[in-house]
Amino acid sequence: MSDRIQYYSQRLEQLGQQQAAIDKKLREISRSRVILFLLILISIALAVVYTYVLLLATLVIVIAFGFQVKRYSVESKEGDIAKAILTLNSNELNFAKGDKSAFPYGDVSDAMGHIYAIDLDIFGKGSLFQAIDRTGTWEGRGLVADALLALPKDVSVIEQRKEATTELAGDVDWRQRLNVIGTMAAETPKDMPSLRQWVDQPEFYATRSSWIWIAWAVSACSVVFIGWMFVVQAFYPFYFFAWLTLNLSIRGMFEKEIKKYFSSFGFRTKLFEKFADLFLLVSKREFKSPLCKEHHRQIDEAHAAFLDLSQLSNRAEQRLNGLVGPLMNGLFLFDIWNINAIERWRIKHHDRVDGWIIALANIDMLSSLANYRFNHPAFTDAKVTVGQSFINARDMGHPLLPMDVSVKNDYEIGVTSKAHIVTGSNMAGKSTFIRTVGLNLVLAMNGMPVCAKEFNCAVMAIASCIRITDSLEEHASYFKAELIRLEHIVSLLGKGEPYIVLLDEILRGTNSDDKRMGTLAFFRKLKDRKCLAILATHDLVIGKLEEEFPQHFSNYCFESELRASDLHFDYKLRRGVSSSTNATFLMKSLGLID
Repeated sequence: MSDRIQYYSQRLEQLGQQQAAIDKKLREISRSRVILFLLILISIALAVVYTYVLLLATLVIVIAFGFQVKRYSVESKEGDIAKAILTLNSNELNFAKGDKSAFPYGDVSDAMGHIYAIDLDIFGKGSLFQAIDRTGTWEGRGLVADALLALPKDVSVIEQRKEATTELAGDVDWRQRLNVIGTMAAETPKDMPSLRQWVDQPEFYATRSSWIWIAWAVSACSVVFIGWMFVVQAFYPFYFFAWLTLNLSIRGMFEKEIKKYFSSFGFRTKLFEKFADLFLLVSKREFKSPLCKEHHRQIDEAHAAFLDLSQLSNRAEQRLNGLVGPLMNGLFLFDIWNINAIERWRIKHHDRVDGWIIALANIDMLSSLANYRFNHPAFTDAKVTVGQSFINARDMGHPLLPMDVSVKNDYEIGVTSKAHIVTGSNMAGKSTFIRTVGLNLVLAMNGMPVCAKEFNCAVMAIASCIRITDSLEEHASYFKAELIRLEHIVSLLGKGEPYIVLLDEILRGTNSDDKRMGTLAFFRKLKDRKCLAILATHDLVIGKLEEEFPQHFSNYCFESELRASDLHFDYKLRRGVSSSTNATFLMKSLGLID
C-alpha cells in the first residue's frame, strides 16, 4: 500500500491546487455580479431621466448579469464536486494508512444465514466489502454485495469483469467523479423501488380525460382575459380574483386525486438531477471492454430523459410555493398540466427506465471493483478454468491485511489430495489461513486480483463453518446452530456442484471424544462428495485420516516456538501434523494458572 499512500498524497496536493483555482474563479464571478447589478440600477435610473438608448444598455447589462449568474451556478456545482473528490482522496489515503472508518462496511444483518459471508468477513468493519465499495448509487452498492455473495459460475462472466475492471482501473478521474456525483445527492434504499412502482402504475388520465379538456378551457379563457386587460390597459381586480377563486374551486374538486398522484411521484428533483449527471458522465465516455460497452449502449437517451424528468419534478415542486401555486392553478389549473407532462414522460419512457437504472448500477459496480484493483497494484489476476476443482497458489496472503504484515504461503489443493487437515496451536494462524483461501477465491471468482504472486483455480462455490453463534430468539444453542450449518453444507453438496468447504474446529459444542468421533465421521463423508475441504483443528488425532485415506487426505500445520520465555509464530504453512502446544503457557503468562 506504500505506493498508493504516495499516490494519494500527491493527488491531494494537485487537487488542492485545482480547488484553490476554482475558489478564485468563483470570487471573481461574484465580484462581477455585484458590479453588473450596480450598473443595472444606475442604468435604470439614468434611463428614466435620459433616453431609450440607456434602456437598451440596461438590457445588455441584465443579459450579462444573467450569464454571470448561470456561470456561477455551473462553477459552484463544479466546486462542490471538486471538494467532494478532494475528500474522497483524503479518505482513500487514510484507508491506505489503516483508517477505514470513512467507507461503509455493509449491513452485516443482510448476510446472516449466508453460507460464508460472516465467516469470511465479507461485511463489517475491516471487511472485503469496505475495501471494495466505492459506489454512488444504492443499486450499485447492492450489486457489489451480490457479487461477493453469489459468485459467478461462468468463466466468461469472470473474464468480462476482469477486462472491464482493468479498463476502468486507471481512469481515476472518471471513477472518482462517478462516485462523488452519486454520493452528493441524497438517495435512500426506497427511492428506486418507488420510482419503478410509479413508472408501472396505470395511466392516470385513462379515466380522467375530461380533466384535460377542462384545463384547456380554463387556460384559454385566462389567456383571453389577461390579453383583454392588456389591450384596454386596465386591471379589474374584482373579476380577476373572482376568476382565480372559481378556478381554484374547480381544482379543489380534484384535490384528493392530485395529492395522491404527487405523493406517488415524490419530491426527487435532486435525485433525478443526480441520475441525469451520472448518465451524461457515462454516455460521454468511450468504453473498450465488451461488458462496459454493453451497459453503455443500454443507457442511450437516458441523460436527456432524466434531465427532462428533473425539470418536471422541479416544476411540480413549485406548486407548493405559496404564491406561484395558487396563482398558476387559479389561472391555468397548473397541477393538471404538470401531471399531464409527467404522464407523457412516463408513458414515453416506461419500457426503458428499468434498463437504464440497471445498466448504470452495473457501471457503478464495475467502477467500484476497478477501484479495488487500482488500490492493490501488487495483487495478481487469477487464472480461472473449468474442470476438476483445484487451487494452486504461490505466495498467497490474506487480502485484508497490509502487504508488509501478511505472511505469504504456497498452497495447493485438489492436485494430489482434495481434503486437508490443518493443525496447530492457539493463535498459530489456522483460522486466518482458511479465510485467506476463501477470500482470495471470492476475489478470483469476480475477476478481481488476488493477494498472491500466482493463483490458479477452477470455478467453484464456497461453503464454510467457522464463526457460529447461538440464538436465544430462535431457541438454538451453539451446538444446534453448528449442526444446522453442517446440514446446510451437506444439502448444498448434494446438488452436485463443485464446492470448497472451509471448516474451523467443528462440533465445539460437545465433549472431546464426541467431537473427535463426529469430526472424523463428517470429514470421511466429505471425501465422497464433489468438493475440496480444509479443516482447521487442534485435535492431532484427526491427522490420522491421511494414514487411513492417503489418496484423499493430507496434513498441514502451523507451528509455534518458545523463545526466551516468549512465544514466536512464523505463520508459515508446513506439511505434516503440528507438534507444538501453547495453551498452558499462555494461561500461565496471563496469571490464570500457577
